[in-house]
Amino acid sequence: MLPKSVNIFIFSVLFLFCTNVNLTSQSQVLTLDKAIELTVAKNKVNNKIPLLLQSSNNEIEKYKKQNLPTVTWNTQFSIQSENISLDLPIPGIDPIDLPLYKAQSTLDANYVVYDGGVSKTLIENEKIKAKISEQSINVQLYNLKDKVVEIYYNIILADRQKEVLDSSLSILHTKKEVMNSMYSNGVIMKSDIDKIDIEIIKTEQNIANIISGKKTLLNVLSNLTGIEENTIVVNEPEAIGNIDNTDWTNRPELNLFELKNELLDHSNKIIDLKNKPKVALFAKAGVGYPNPLNFFDTSFSPFAIGGVNVIWNIWDWKRTKIDKQKIQIEKDLVDNDKDIFDENIKLESDKLASQISGLKENAKFDNKIIENQKQIITTVENQYKNGVATISDYLTELSKKNISEINKAIHDIELEKTQYKLNILLNK
Repeated sequence: MLPKSVNIFIFSVLFLFCTNVNLTSQSQVLTLDKAIELTVAKNKVNNKIPLLLQSSNNEIEKYKKQNLPTVTWNTQFSIQSENISLDLPIPGIDPIDLPLYKAQSTLDANYVVYDGGVSKTLIENEKIKAKISEQSINVQLYNLKDKVVEIYYNIILADRQKEVLDSSLSILHTKKEVMNSMYSNGVIMKSDIDKIDIEIIKTEQNIANIISGKKTLLNVLSNLTGIEENTIVVNEPEAIGNIDNTDWTNRPELNLFELKNELLDHSNKIIDLKNKPKVALFAKAGVGYPNPLNFFDTSFSPFAIGGVNVIWNIWDWKRTKIDKQKIQIEKDLVDNDKDIFDENIKLESDKLASQISGLKENAKFDNKIIENQKQIITTVENQYKNGVATISDYLTELSKKNISEINKAIHDIELEKTQYKLNILLNK
């Protein structure tokens, strides 16, 4: 048996190891890029992609098989009020008296040998349609990124604001301890301590509100990403450098416009192909009464027909021209949509670039204001000790410093967020 001290040592090591594993499993750093990736992957619109692909594959299979030989069974029975009756004055030939009713049952086979390339082009069209559907979904998913960025940076801002207030609360508690000593020595009045207590309560209340707001944001982020709320630890993204806001060629919408124009070009091609000659083989075999192929045979007889069928639409009353004009209008509409998109992106990117420039300039003033406010607090604190200033004066200046630091945090986060949003807008 091991000595008791060794057992205690082993137990302690195992306890620390298990505790460490448990803590590690309970939390994970969620970067902004990962949050966006998980949100896009989790969104239910992704469920449409396999369904659309399946539908497209079914259409392609249908086009592949539409020119395969077809066999149909046709049966017809008819009766009429009058039919041919001939009594020819020719020796050896019986009078012809066709019956008033007819019956026919046949197997008809048809095989399109050449359809002018319509089927092949329809298959290409369907593949482009599938790409358009998938790209449309990609555009929808892309628009989720802004939402994630907004939530993520608001969580970081909540942390920054809490840091400012936590620091202020620590200062207030330290100040209260000093004032308690001063009150015990009869230097200050009890009302001064009461004012400090009120400020502490207000600060704690503000911290509680920030914590509550952050919890709400984490809950939303949890629903978007699928990660448990209590395990999320946000990590401030690395600063983004200068961005060329004149290039948005990677935006998914541009690829969507190209695919739409490609589809319309193929539609134009189909219009041309429809007027090309079509060649098909056909065969018919069956039985009929009377014999459909022999005018003189009024018995129930088998028969067969086979041949080649050629169809060529040589005049369509300018329907092709009208269809092509319609296609051209649709292409013009797509180009117009692209122009509108480019204009909107340019306006938005210029606006974000201008905001970034302004926020960078503001950062210089924020730092100066905070430094000046700290100097004022030091001065007022000394004046309070000498009985020149009141505790209210001190608390007022401390509140101003807190507001200045929170404003700086807001501006810093807003700068980082705007830079990231510009990066997303241009799909860099």
